[in-house]
Amino acid sequence: MRRCSFVILMLVACVSLSAYGVPSITVDEGNSWYGKVREYANPFDPGRQYDNAVIDITVTPGWTDDTLRRIVNRVDGSNAPNGGGRLTKTGDSRGELVWMTFTAPGSSSFTAGTVIVSQTVGSGFSHTMDYTFKLGNGTVKADGTLSGGSWREIGELSQSGNGSTNTFYIANPGGTYNTFRLDITAGYNGGITYADFSEVLILPDKLDYVKPSATSNYGGWGSAEGLLNLNNSSSSGWAYTGGARIDNEDVKVTFTFGDVPQKLDAIVFWSFDHYADATFTLQYEDASGTMVDLATISMPYNDPKGWVLPVELTESLYTTKVVMNFGNSGANVNFREVMFFEKAIPEPATMSLLALGGLALLRRRT
Repeated sequence: MRRCSFVILMLVACVSLSAYGVPSITVDEGNSWYGKVREYANPFDPGRQYDNAVIDITVTPGWTDDTLRRIVNRVDGSNAPNGGGRLTKTGDSRGELVWMTFTAPGSSSFTAGTVIVSQTVGSGFSHTMDYTFKLGNGTVKADGTLSGGSWREIGELSQSGNGSTNTFYIANPGGTYNTFRLDITAGYNGGITYADFSEVLILPDKLDYVKPSATSNYGGWGSAEGLLNLNNSSSSGWAYTGGARIDNEDVKVTFTFGDVPQKLDAIVFWSFDHYADATFTLQYEDASGTMVDLATISMPYNDPKGWVLPVELTESLYTTKVVMNFGNSGANVNFREVMFFEKAIPEPATMSLLALGGLALLRRRT
């Protein structure tokens, strides 16, 4: 059967610019989900150029930018210790509040229906680090303020530096913006002061997090339940690190939502530190209890070794079970987190406005 990738045009443009492979989502042409599974567009890297993306970044004066674009370009997502980007400063400036901003290309506007942030902190830092997330419209000035506008704070989190932890934070701010700001209380380690962060993901849809249960038939590093930790866990993640199974059984991670079919509109995969291509078949259980292929997903091994891949389902999927099927290839892959979402139901006031808008459109047509 012929297979078609919905990102093939972007991949052609991207391969010419990148020295490594990039994630892809592939669906059989005869599959009922053909044309309905795709990667959410990235407002900071619309051309999917990843490490070649030109992103407008400003930082606190006196600090050095170390691959900050990786915070927003979906490269090395939640990959300790190499993921994301950081500001650095020689000497002990612990406790200093520093900032970094990311503006969409051409100051184009983006909708922030859902903002997901991830931070991995290694051990050895001297104190707790605090993070504040903001959105805004306008031009960022040298002092970090906005010309023609003000910053809107959408959330914050705090992490201790005395142990390795991984934390996710999800917000649904709504609204349209052209820039994102991250404020960090810097930490000190070994003669260098750091202000780093792993990943910021901005999606247009307002999404509600759905937490299933998780099991795996492979007992590698971590646990399947570790893929659903979200907050302050040093054991977050699951890895398929062995060779091919002797019994030839496919290696699977199974997510179960209960007896009643769950509505799903988006799935976000956070991978890190692969030693082989992380290729798997995404499957779901249909109404008859049969497992059906939804898509084949590839998050390739190279440098970088990790990715964030937000998958959008343009048609809602209703199911009681989702499976990541890795086959029996003996691949060595690592995942930090898997997140499931359904689109939020509009509030009554919003629904009324939508209804009024529909009536106005009908009147206009008649």
